[in-house]
Amino acid sequence: MTRQSWELGRLTVGGRVSGEGAPVVFLHSGPGSASDWRAVFERFTAGYRLVAVDGFGRGATPDWPADEVHVDQYVELVVGLTRELGGSVHLVGHSYGGAVALRMVATAPELVRSLVVVEPQAYPLLRERDPPMFAEVTQVAETFARAVDEGRAEDAWRGFIDHYGGAGSWHALPVTARERMLRISEAAVRSWAALFTNPITVSDLTQIGVPTLVIRGAETTAPERRLCEIVADRVPDAREVVIEGAGHMVPLTHPTAIAETVEAHLRSVGSNPE
Repeated sequence: MTRQSWELGRLTVGGRVSGEGAPVVFLHSGPGSASDWRAVFERFTAGYRLVAVDGFGRGATPDWPADEVHVDQYVELVVGLTRELGGSVHLVGHSYGGAVALRMVATAPELVRSLVVVEPQAYPLLRERDPPMFAEVTQVAETFARAVDEGRAEDAWRGFIDHYGGAGSWHALPVTARERMLRISEAAVRSWAALFTNPITVSDLTQIGVPTLVIRGAETTAPERRLCEIVADRVPDAREVVIEGAGHMVPLTHPTAIAETVEAHLRSVGSNPE
């Protein structure tokens, strides 16, 4: 897994790359980075060009633009990289990255050969289908932003990480991981705000025409479980796989299961290792 960057006109995009073959693009979670996919990449067989993208404010990718943020800015970034890679790709998105992936396949379907979403945080779908759960995730986001604004970044991250990983998850992280998250606190607030701008609708899901796999952890939080249900139910012919014993951060905690499940999906849609 090596570092790489791409010059896409006015924007530099950083990431990590491994292998050669059919291109598979991976989008990380909100607090994560391209490095989050390292253990998954290590468990892939040869024959795929695995590309993990650094989102705004991560690696060589600059921070969110100074003006109002919108999820479509992230989509523009991934679309530009996809074209730079030479055409359509298999797209894999976890959490925040899953929300971006759904929006991308709805707006640029010609660039996506197949789709894998791992607990996609496409929160506006909850606004449409489950308002009480939408209110719950809105409160989590607002609490995080308020704590950062008040200079309590560690409180913000502890509440966020423990919410998704269970009590004590923040303190269980390596010191280096906590320090990295604290450094990107301001960018994380903008990222959260962008999530709620996602224009994706349930009607958009019904128009997705590429082979789609939905992955969730058996022990995940209720809003993420509900989002997976909505996507799996509304995307035509979508399949859902549940990883036993896993929570929301399943690519980090269960990389072997994720690698094997994604590879099986790729084979099922006719993309064999080259």
